Amino acid sequence: MPRHLFKTLLLILAVSCTQVWAQAVPGRSALGLSTGLFEGDATYDSGSLSGLQYRYGMTSFMSVEASLNLVVTNRTDRIDPVVTEATDTFLYLTSVSALIFVSENKVHPYLRVGVGSVTDEETYALGTFGVGTGY
Repeated sequence: MPRHLFKTLLLILAVSCTQVWAQAVPGRSALGLSTGLFEGDATYDSGSLSGLQYRYGMTSFMSVEASLNLVVTNRTDRIDPVVTEATDTFLYLTSVSALIFVSENKVHPYLRVGVGSVTDEETYALGTFGVGTGY
């Protein structure tokens, strides 16, 4: 379990650091592309992640972000005691997050906290948390 937690936190940091257009300027909007990796579990294999993000700066220390991402992966159905062959599948990840900037320097770290969903054949709720650096 600790190994997966470390990999997940490292992934969140890596994906968050790629979003260098994150500076909070009140009233500023930004639309951007994102890419990264999805860490799989017992049902889904790991896969590439890509998507769109929209960000709006509410104040000089806080922004709101909405994102829609697509993960191309394989799904393995696990029905006791039979495990079926993996099949190609798409996962849709959506989220709405608040970005809280902890510094007003040119290079500034931020925290991301939000809620979202994962959708394949059904939709599941999720919480999001991340750290990053903006410029």
